[in-house]
Amino acid sequence: METLQPSQHPITPQNSVNEPKRLRAGEGVSWFTDSWRIFSKNKFKWMGAIILVSLIPLFVGFLFGLLGIESPPADFNNFNDFTSTIIIRELLFNLFFYWVGFCFLGGIVLLAAQTAQGKNFNFGSLFAGFSIKKAEHS
Repeated sequence: METLQPSQHPITPQNSVNEPKRLRAGEGVSWFTDSWRIFSKNKFKWMGAIILVSLIPLFVGFLFGLLGIESPPADFNNFNDFTSTIIIRELLFNLFFYWVGFCFLGGIVLLAAQTAQGKNFNFGSLFAGFSIKKAEHS
């Protein structure tokens, strides 16, 4: 399997992490072509992974709907309690789903990095964001 190597940059990296790195215009093109090579090696697996990551939140939302979790008791006589319940519920659900989304995004990035290094496509990597405790620096 072909291992993709990062492009060689003629410009030395900046000292500060916050400073942008100047690259040639061709570097952006090579970034896209490298990405396409990563995708094209496992087209259908990548599409399946994206569909899986997209369907899981829909399934969880449907499950919450079946359980009645998304509907707070409607007490229109006490409007302040009703609105505060909705605000707290929405805040907690949104924080939860953003966290889940970022965990899946980390899994997609890990899967792309593994594929670029020539490793086999592993659907289990999509869920790595839920299990890895600390970042590993190479």
